[in-house]
Amino acid sequence: MPEYIDREAVYKKACRGCTRHGDEIGTCYYEEPCEELQAEFASAPAADVVPVRHGEWILKHCGDNWWDHCSVCDKALGIPFSRIYCPNCGAKMDGGGGDA
Repeated sequence: MPEYIDREAVYKKACRGCTRHGDEIGTCYYEEPCEELQAEFASAPAADVVPVRHGEWILKHCGDNWWDHCSVCDKALGIPFSRIYCPNCGAKMDGGGGDA
């Protein structure tokens, strides 16, 4: 399972006042690895993130009505909440494409 870290925060902590690094993140004037930067990356706490689920609204006939259903959790959307995310499972409604 991949871990996610705040790369910019790690660079700022490790490279503050360092003359080896350029102004942009990831630029260094030396070819050998910076031990301080490597240590910061190794000890950086993982961010609290979850994978994004992708889905789409599917129109289904239920009784006398038509309701939008989430393609991920199949929950009906009776009241028009946000059309971008499912209010039940949080799936991003962008057509159900890959998990980018």
